[in-house]
Amino acid sequence: MSTGLRARWETLRYGTLLPWAARSRRAGGGYARLCAGVESRLDAGRCRAASARIERWLAIDARRAAAVARAALYSEAREEADVSWYMRHPNDLAGAFRTATPPPAGADPAIWATLHLGSPNLAFVYLRRLQGLDLRLMARPLDDSNPMSAAKRAWGRRKVAWLEHATATEFLGTSAEDLGAARARLVKGRSLFALMDVPGDIVARSATISLCGERVRIAAGLFVLAAIAGVPVRPVVAVAGAGRIDMHYGNPIASVGKDPPLEAIGRELEAIIRRWPGEWWLWPYLPAPAEER
Repeated sequence: MSTGLRARWETLRYGTLLPWAARSRRAGGGYARLCAGVESRLDAGRCRAASARIERWLAIDARRAAAVARAALYSEAREEADVSWYMRHPNDLAGAFRTATPPPAGADPAIWATLHLGSPNLAFVYLRRLQGLDLRLMARPLDDSNPMSAAKRAWGRRKVAWLEHATATEFLGTSAEDLGAARARLVKGRSLFALMDVPGDIVARSATISLCGERVRIAAGLFVLAAIAGVPVRPVVAVAGAGRIDMHYGNPIASVGKDPPLEAIGRELEAIIRRWPGEWWLWPYLPAPAEER
């Protein structure tokens, strides 16, 4: 796939099609189906890599694995359409969610963590705006060093601006200063929200875990921060259901000492991915440890 073709498609996707998708829920579904189809053709090599990993990890045949890979592309595009819809219809947020599993008891400080799965941005909106949890979201800034195309980065910046407005809080970045502020926040009894499946090849600190029998590298900063501050990581995912977004809570991941509990992290991530394989966007992206490539 040429860089020029990718840039033209993403200009069309984020500049024309996504605004159209916000006109109705039906249009949003059409947008997701179209994007899944185009992406599967534009980036066939990456889709083959995703399908091969799905086939190995889930022990399913190639046809079913390809369907899961296509569903993941649909999921990512549907989340874009959903966020775009709520940007235009913020009053719909109050009735958009339902609790599918009981939330964990207690109000201790924690790092609430989701995956690139289902509706990660709306999971944050739910916890902070509708549940009233005192959270700040930590994420890599969308500056010019980010490898996204200009069109996708512009959409990302509009989304961040809306999320900050909708939740009345500013994001924390990943600089040393921001990490210090995050740690101070946890020590003071307040909480954070972050992604727990960031690929380990785009960060300064990574850890190797086992997922479905294979070793992969993920970003470790979130888990190191939790261990240092002595707070649990509380997994949560938002998955679109029949007319609602279902909120599911996982098992808290507690550290013993100052090192991240890698076995527990892998176990919880694997449980979530196995339950919703067609909702996870990162099938082709998590890198293997350097010595295994």
